[in-house]
Amino acid sequence: ALEERFFVELDGRLEALADPSRWSRAPLPAIVAACAGELVAVVSARHHLIAAFAQRGLADPDFHRDALRFRRKVSQRLSSLLLSRRGVFRHPEPELAIDLGVQSAMALMLHHVLYGETRAAGRALSRKDLVREITRAFLAYLGVPGALDFDPAGAPAGR
Repeated sequence: ALEERFFVELDGRLEALADPSRWSRAPLPAIVAACAGELVAVVSARHHLIAAFAQRGLADPDFHRDALRFRRKVSQRLSSLLLSRRGVFRHPEPELAIDLGVQSAMALMLHHVLYGETRAAGRALSRKDLVREITRAFLAYLGVPGALDFDPAGAPAGR
């Protein structure tokens, strides 16, 4: 029942996040930053539950399949949303880049769950840092011009 409630909640959050009408006038970096922010928020709020689910996924093939199915759904919903702006992508295979970008962001956050933090450049990254860096990495992988200059908080890059 706990798993079912968790995935129903995530599904609702995904549908709200990936609703194209929500983003009709938003720039691509703002959409990606919102997605990264949602990922970081969910992981931060539910890290113990996600850790338990990760353990369960190792032992339960059905649960593992369900988790992979949900990850594919996330990739598909975000692809539907982001590909409408594919004109700014320089990656030769945008569908591949989006799918791998989603997997990379989720893997980083799973690492965060398993180790209790994400460390880079000699420091623990804050939630704000994680959102900014996931956003930059995702946009850069898609080949979006100016991706490394983007800061979801509006601060100049490099701060």
